[in-house]
Amino acid sequence: MGTFLLVILLYRWLAMREAGVAIILRFGSGVECLFIKRRVSPNDPWSGHIAFPGGRKKPVDNNILDTIYREVMEEVGIDLRSFGQLIYMLPLAYPGNEPELRVYPYVFKLTVTVDVKLGSEAEKFYWVDLDMLTKETVPISTSLGLRVVEAYTFIKDDEKVIVWGMTKRILDNFFLHREKIMSSI
Repeated sequence: MGTFLLVILLYRWLAMREAGVAIILRFGSGVECLFIKRRVSPNDPWSGHIAFPGGRKKPVDNNILDTIYREVMEEVGIDLRSFGQLIYMLPLAYPGNEPELRVYPYVFKLTVTVDVKLGSEAEKFYWVDLDMLTKETVPISTSLGLRVVEAYTFIKDDEKVIVWGMTKRILDNFFLHREKIMSSI
């Protein structure tokens, strides 16, 4: 009985080392992708970063898709179960500052027009035409000081927005698989 309990506890601990993000696409004159700016918080290692909606798996989640559905609803108020079509899963991603965390990036297509309703973890949202993303080298201020990184950038409301780190690496994989993703729609 003790071994069984240990296995259950280990399984639950490992499940807590998983997260999921949604690359949400909408189609109009071009293909747009939804990004959020995470609210600044001392408890969030990605505080203030540009990201895809998503987050960590919790015990209430039966699987990683449940995690994504819950987190997207909490962060941007979009019910992907009702208004999204799952079209692709990108390769796993691992945050540089937490490499043991497995992040599952799933690509969804919206099936209807929806309004974004920001939750408490997001400060801002952006719909960005994928063809408007520019890859460049930019300086980033981090807790470890100033770093120069490769990033994607876009301009919204006269502001240069920088997408770097794990979100940038997920975008790299998206562009690598873009032809397959678009052909599955």
